[in-house]
Amino acid sequence: MISAVNARRSCTTAQVPKHPVTRTRAMMLQGQKALVTARGLLHRSSVVFKGVRWLRRHRPVIVTTITLALVAVGVFLSLWSPVDAEARASMWALVHNDPETLYDSATPEEIVTSELSRERFCEIYKAVVWPRMRLAIPEGPIVVSRSGPDMTKAIPLQAMRTSNGRTVQIMLDNWHTSDGGKYAVLLNVLRAAWLLDRSAAMPPEVYVQGTWKTMAYGLVRDRKKLEELGLKGLYYGPEDGFLTFDQMEDRYKQRLGSSYGSGL
Repeated sequence: MISAVNARRSCTTAQVPKHPVTRTRAMMLQGQKALVTARGLLHRSSVVFKGVRWLRRHRPVIVTTITLALVAVGVFLSLWSPVDAEARASMWALVHNDPETLYDSATPEEIVTSELSRERFCEIYKAVVWPRMRLAIPEGPIVVSRSGPDMTKAIPLQAMRTSNGRTVQIMLDNWHTSDGGKYAVLLNVLRAAWLLDRSAAMPPEVYVQGTWKTMAYGLVRDRKKLEELGLKGLYYGPEDGFLTFDQMEDRYKQRLGSSYGSGL
């Protein structure tokens, strides 16, 4: 006699042939599943095709957007390049009374030929440069332009408003070297200070941006004080080298003629 448990087992394990109607229904279900799968694939293909069509239709917009993005990245990198950052730091130091940072940009040739120790430079800055710088107010951001071979010369420009309301641009010639930004630092900072001094002293209709007249103007007024501080001349860079005050005066007289020393 078969127990109830064995009966249930035999019912679950025995191979019962399916009814013809049941087999047909199963085949229909499989067909429906295949149809659903096919529809899904067709839908995905349609989406991909539409995406390709959209890309083709909007290609000019996409290309323009990518180009503008690359330009923006390039501008960002140029604004934050080490060369430009050093140039901005030098101009900031000039305008905000930081001679220590300025001295770090002096070339070895200038330090040797001008006998320009850090202490002497700071004394000159405090006695001659800063009294002129503090009388003008910076306007707007420091802007850096590039020039020179391979664009290695970074020139920081700062607009300054003098006491008489005139706005002038001061600048520093900053050359990028393996040791960072370097330039004839004393020549540059004196030129900036003398330009501000001359701008405040001259009537508005007088053009004051000229380098020759600015340097001559400053030399006439400050030569004695600079000599008292131990300076004998200025380093002009690798081409002209070191020029004594007498050589500078002769050069300015030759360039400016009778206007030299006459108020400029």
